[in-house]
Amino acid sequence: MKKMLTTAILILAVVLTGCQANLLSADQIAAKMKAANEKINSYESKMEMTVKMGGQTQTTIIKQWMKRPDLMRVEAESSEDGKILSVSDGKRLWTYMEKKNQVMVFDVPGEIKKQQEEMGFLTEMVDRFLKEFEIEVVGQEKVAGRDCYILNLTPKQDAEFPLGKIKLWVDRESWMPLKQEIKNDQMQVTMTYKEIRYNVDLDDNLFKFEAPPGVKVKEVNLEPKKLTLEEARKTADFQVFEPTYLPEGVTLQDIRQFEFDQTSLMLNYRAPGEQNLTIMESKPRKDEMAQPWAEKIMIGSYEGQVITRNNFTILSWVQDGTQIVITGTYDKETMVKIAESMK
Repeated sequence: MKKMLTTAILILAVVLTGCQANLLSADQIAAKMKAANEKINSYESKMEMTVKMGGQTQTTIIKQWMKRPDLMRVEAESSEDGKILSVSDGKRLWTYMEKKNQVMVFDVPGEIKKQQEEMGFLTEMVDRFLKEFEIEVVGQEKVAGRDCYILNLTPKQDAEFPLGKIKLWVDRESWMPLKQEIKNDQMQVTMTYKEIRYNVDLDDNLFKFEAPPGVKVKEVNLEPKKLTLEEARKTADFQVFEPTYLPEGVTLQDIRQFEFDQTSLMLNYRAPGEQNLTIMESKPRKDEMAQPWAEKIMIGSYEGQVITRNNFTILSWVQDGTQIVITGTYDKETMVKIAESMK
């Protein structure tokens, strides 16, 4: 009996040692993810995204087709938002929102084009994970019928804007992330690939778009327009505010108007040394989501939120029907003083 027990222990030890030997380090997996990304010329997939927040759950089914260097098609559908289709031929991007009966179309900026060429932002994502998270390989599991490594990602103390703890399932063959789970005190987001195929032959017609009959088409110019404060107040469809207090040496540099799904203004300020200060103003967004890492704060008589990370402060609140976001490198007390002076 004792001999059998010893043999069993030895067999178990060998099996466990073999399992551990198959686990790569986080750095090794990250390197393989970045290298494998270069070998993927196209893919098609079906993903399920579930968001749990405030006692409610929203599920979105997302189908994707990507083809190098810059072709993209994404079909998303949920009970809340309905069907949304985004198509890009590398030069232009069309977004069709069925519920709004509207198509928005704009030229693809260079930065977005570059990210499209990186096939789903994988390279950029891996670099951010390595910089901002402590990564631990904790096991293996199948997703979409494919063997995956499981990684736990815990935000470092100096991470810029950590969403919370992340769990990542990475395909052991393609080294693509097939499942992500993000958890914090306020929400849980899970993205799972149900189907995925790599290096498939995709017809270029998939990446062409024609608006359905009767749908409103809105041309959007992503290049900002420079305005004076007086011009901004005349053209904006919301009340425009400006600070009556600014730290010493800070002056208004310019005002830029952006047009996307709605008008927004950016007030850029020139500040001494390495300091910076920016104020964004727009109509409040109905789909604005509370930031899980933000703290509640009173700005005069208005309730807002503040985020402070690495000598960087963001204040956000709604004042008389205008959403105001102040971003800068000044301390929290100074930023609040600027915010309270908005008139």
